[in-house]
Amino acid sequence: MKKSLLFVALLAAVALLVTSCDLFGGDKAGYYPMTVGSTWEFQGWMTTEQVDQDTIFTSKTHAEVTQKVTLAGGEEASEFVMTESTHMRLPQETTIVYVDTSYARETDNYVLAYDSKDDTDPDTVLALPLEEGKTWTIHTSGDTTLSAKVIGKETTNVPAGEYKNCWKVEITTNVGSDATPTMHYWYADGVGRVKNFMEYTEQSYKTTLINELTSATIK
Repeated sequence: MKKSLLFVALLAAVALLVTSCDLFGGDKAGYYPMTVGSTWEFQGWMTTEQVDQDTIFTSKTHAEVTQKVTLAGGEEASEFVMTESTHMRLPQETTIVYVDTSYARETDNYVLAYDSKDDTDPDTVLALPLEEGKTWTIHTSGDTTLSAKVIGKETTNVPAGEYKNCWKVEITTNVGSDATPTMHYWYADGVGRVKNFMEYTEQSYKTTLINELTSATIK
């Protein structure tokens, strides 16, 4: 989570320079499935509107829970491998393939994500139980802070289908300046994240990022 969110924030900065769910109760893991063999497919768009030209990014992402592992601290976690293929027009067309491996586990109160098995400072991806108005800090590193707030429930339509009463979580990125990009994530029971959206404006630049679920297989 830390890498992917910071990657989005950094990608936005680069682009600016050139870019059915119920309340968490019994089955809390339904909003962040961790069973080996579960897969998700996403499609994404990122556009930056500039005075003289627009920059467009398109992406396809495959995410999969590949195995159970033991972290350095002795905790059991699920290994997530995300492969993202991003196509850019800068104006020259370029395709970049980004592969990220991370680890996640659930405690009584949190879903935690680790960059590596030796990571001792995990992200707090979700604070349980999810409730409207709940806030928490995802991660702080230097002058960069990721903060989350549960906005409420919404019905969300994506290529994979309609998901009713999903939890909408707002994530604010403070990158050590007056600019504070804000993202929204929608989580569906039994599926996990189904959509995320970011709109970011600074001076003459406006960046919009959308990722939507196209299919999922949850084991």
